[in-house]
Amino acid sequence: MTSRLHRIEITNFKAFRGFTLQSEGRHLLVYGANGSGKSSLYWALYTFLQSACKPRNSIAKYFDPVANEKLLNIHEQADAAPRPGEIAFTFRDQATKTDTTYRINQTDHGTHRDPFILRGDLASDFITYRFFFGFSDFRNSERFNIWPLFEKEILPFCVDTSGRNPLDCWRAIRRKNPNPSGSRGVGGTRAFDSFHQKTTDFSRMLSGIVDAISTSAQQFYDDHFAADDPARVTLALKSNGPTSSGNSGTSFRFTDPTVQFGIQIDGQTITRPQSFLNEAKLTQLALSVRFAASLVNLH
Repeated sequence: MTSRLHRIEITNFKAFRGFTLQSEGRHLLVYGANGSGKSSLYWALYTFLQSACKPRNSIAKYFDPVANEKLLNIHEQADAAPRPGEIAFTFRDQATKTDTTYRINQTDHGTHRDPFILRGDLASDFITYRFFFGFSDFRNSERFNIWPLFEKEILPFCVDTSGRNPLDCWRAIRRKNPNPSGSRGVGGTRAFDSFHQKTTDFSRMLSGIVDAISTSAQQFYDDHFAADDPARVTLALKSNGPTSSGNSGTSFRFTDPTVQFGIQIDGQTITRPQSFLNEAKLTQLALSVRFAASLVNLH
C-alpha cells in the first residue's frame, strides 16, 4: 500500500481555532507572515507523529482544558462552548483512493503504536531552534557534552545497521533498574547479567552511530562552510558509555553516556569550543552535525 497525506484538520490547538489543509501533491511549502500559524502547524505535525510512540493516553494532557500542559487555543477556550481540541490526519491510498483518518484528542489516542504512523515518525526529520540553542548553551567551564541534546533530537530518528531501534534499546536501560521485579538468587543474577549486556550493546550501537555522524559532519562542513575559513577546521564527535557494573542493589553502578564534541583549528585542539567560537561558527557546526545525522541514520 502506498498512502500519501491527503488532509490535515486541526481544531482548537495552539494558533488554530479551526484549520483544514488539503495536500494536492508530494511536496508542500508553507509560508506566511509572523503569527500566521506556521509554527503551530509544525507542532501539530510533531505532536501527531510523536504520539505514536508515546504511552497510551499520554497525549490527552495537550487537549485537556484543565491540564498544565494543554495546547488549546486561548480564543476558542474563551467561548461559552469551545470545540474539543483535536488533530486529525487523513491518508489516501494511491491505488484504491481509500481514505484512512487518524485522530488524537483528549479521549482518542488513535495513533498509539500504529505501525504506519511509527514509520512516518521514524522517517520524519524535525530541526528546530532548540537544537541550535542546546548546541551552544554551555558555560565556559563545562565539557561540551551534547548527549542530552542527542538523546532528544537525534536518537529518536536513528536506526542501527542491525535494523534495531536505538531509542528502544536506550529506554530498556535508562531507568537504571536492572532487577525491577526484585528477583533473588539465580533469577536476580540473570536480571543483572541481562541488564549489563543490554548496556554494552547500546554502548557499541551508540559508538557506531556517533562515529558515522562525525565523519559525515566533517564532510558536510567541508562542502558547505569551509571555503571562507582562514584556517582548517576539523570537528569530531566521540561517545563514551553508558556503563554498568555490580550484581546487587548495593553494588550496582550506572554511568550515563556522553557525546563529546570537539574541534581542532590547524591541528590545534580547542578544549572549550563554546568560549572560542562565535555564534555563527557554532551554528555552522551544529548544522553540519544535524544534517549529518539525517544523512547517515534516518532510514
